[in-house]
Amino acid sequence: MDWPLLIARFGMLTLGAGLFGSACFALYAPWTVRGPGPTSLRLTAPATAAVAGLVWLLSLWAKTTGASDLADLVQFSFTPGAGLALTVAVVLCLVLAAMAFPPFRAPKVRAYVAGAVLVAVACVGHASAVGGVAGLTRMAVMALHLLFAGLWLGGLVPLFLALRAPGAETERTLRAFGQMAMAAVAALATTGLIIAAAVVSLAGGPPGKIYLATFAVKLALVLALGVVASINRWALTPMSAHDPAKARRALWWTLATEQAFALALLVTVAQLGLLDPAR
Repeated sequence: MDWPLLIARFGMLTLGAGLFGSACFALYAPWTVRGPGPTSLRLTAPATAAVAGLVWLLSLWAKTTGASDLADLVQFSFTPGAGLALTVAVVLCLVLAAMAFPPFRAPKVRAYVAGAVLVAVACVGHASAVGGVAGLTRMAVMALHLLFAGLWLGGLVPLFLALRAPGAETERTLRAFGQMAMAAVAALATTGLIIAAAVVSLAGGPPGKIYLATFAVKLALVLALGVVASINRWALTPMSAHDPAKARRALWWTLATEQAFALALLVTVAQLGLLDPAR
């Protein structure tokens, strides 16, 4: 396993999802909890994502060209394909970092830029291994998959912080997030099935044991996330209507658990992108 590449992929996926989910949270959450968050966090998260993207780019360049000279790096970075996609992702992360400073107040623009980061990341990996219309279709499906994952999983942190704020509108906030999450999960299931079929096609038959084992771990984590999310949606959200304080205390634990599962899930996603489906 190429650990620097795995860590870079994980960092880019995690921070990209978090940036998109946080930006979108400011669009659908109740007005009272739509704060932009501290400038330090809005600056360090995209800046760190840019570093992760740069490490990813350098790792791919070294594997592809042997890291011969700077001219090859420039050519790799601007040649259509994985190099250009990662270059675009890094630049977009730097744009998001610049948006952290006042007087910028355009949450929709921030959401569009953060979403574009995930779209660029979707163009790197198995989806980009196939050219033509089929390759473009697979990248489009992967982009949708990452966007809906970011919308749901990336929204967990701002939801957690919003519920900790004094005077938080617990029930309204949970219902707004729950409605979004249900739609996102349905879209994730659909796009996930399409991606699984594409991987089988790419493997030329049944996927290999290593890939299947990693994919099984991913599915187990998805199911665990679904169980915790169901508790939040169908047990704690109704409780918040008559006992918001008790619901918030329980939610701090369930949301922390959900975030832990989400991080583990993103590790498997990062690893699947590096594995040969036939192995």
